[in-house]
Amino acid sequence: CAHGDQCKFQHSVAFARLKIQRQEAAAKKKSEKQDKKQGQTSGEPGFLAGNTLLHKLLSKDIVKEKSRLLQAFRFFVNNQFLTGSPD
Repeated sequence: CAHGDQCKFQHSVAFARLKIQRQEAAAKKKSEKQDKKQGQTSGEPGFLAGNTLLHKLLSKDIVKEKSRLLQAFRFFVNNQFLTGSPD
């Protein structure tokens, strides 16, 4: 409490812990929000992350390319394409 020993209210240790936990959670949430804005959590380069104009313009192409890559990987796995012996 900011009033220290002159405070009129009785503060328990549990209340102090709860307050600290709330502050830490708020700080973590704020940090995650900033990271998301900067594109650090999206797995994409900074210039393609977030809601930038470039990202919005390329979003359909990005989704198509991801789909194609996943389809190719599925084909390789389902057909055991990479486990065969070289000819």
